[in-house]
Amino acid sequence: MLLFGCLFAAADAVFGSLVVELFAWDVSAVLSHGFLFFLWAWLAGGYLRQALLSGGVRNPIRRSPGALSLGIVEMSIVLGLVDLLFLIFVLVQIGYLFGGAALVESSSAWTYAAYARRGFFELVAVAALVLPLLLIGEWVLRKESCATLRNFRLLASALVGLLFIIMASALVRMRLYQQEFGLTELRLYTTVFMSWLALVFVWLLMTVLRGRRSRFAFGELVTGFLFLAVLNGINPDAYIARTNIERAATGKRFDPAYAASLSDDAVPALIEGIPMLAASDRSRLIEVLRQDAGRRSRGDWRTWNRGRALASESLSENSAVLQSAP
Repeated sequence: MLLFGCLFAAADAVFGSLVVELFAWDVSAVLSHGFLFFLWAWLAGGYLRQALLSGGVRNPIRRSPGALSLGIVEMSIVLGLVDLLFLIFVLVQIGYLFGGAALVESSSAWTYAAYARRGFFELVAVAALVLPLLLIGEWVLRKESCATLRNFRLLASALVGLLFIIMASALVRMRLYQQEFGLTELRLYTTVFMSWLALVFVWLLMTVLRGRRSRFAFGELVTGFLFLAVLNGINPDAYIARTNIERAATGKRFDPAYAASLSDDAVPALIEGIPMLAASDRSRLIEVLRQDAGRRSRGDWRTWNRGRALASESLSENSAVLQSAP
């Protein structure tokens, strides 16, 4: 609760102010009232135990739990409170959860950067932490009856459902941010990571929460390798370069310095897209590529890789274009 609460407070200003107000307590009053509360609860509990058990069975039969196990009551308290926290977070920010461009344009307090950046990485961390919470919870749960499993699956499914809403909000924000400011490696990799997490949670619902835990790890591993294969297949830096050049062709802002800082994989796409850029961006990009041509072409057979070879070939073939630019 403390970890998720801190992440949500950092992710949303309204939720953060609500948390601050909620915990704006008089410490001395809390301690004094808490001491009296627990004192009388202890005395009342001891009296009731003696009154109820003294004339009957003093040691009622109950299953002795393992060292690392929890009953459904304890597990319901844990997941129920986390579900409640997630629900409160969704309700607090529901007004702008999927507001998108309309919200930004109608509010003088928001900018695209503030709207998209606000809490995106905190929400990614929340999504990543829910997975081990549910896996550990299912592992330590004492599966005493069908009702126990049904209650756990209901609470866990509710948590995953709320998480999907939060993840969708974060992805919508990042997409809006990318449309306005372009694509970077961090934005691409984080978006792909959250998309993979969404697929993992779907697999969690289909396996762990249906009593097929043994299948979860293998499926998660397969989806991870598939995402990595697809990510490498699209050539991330080249994809980033093409995307930003296509945006620039529609009149959006282009950052030549960042484009030139990408790896060798991006060089062919950058050179191919030079004619699509505005004159100022074109001159700046050509200047940076020309200055960087020597570094990109260095290396011998021991350090050879395909990306550097294609970049060097593209620079050589277009050397006339690079040298003729002012």
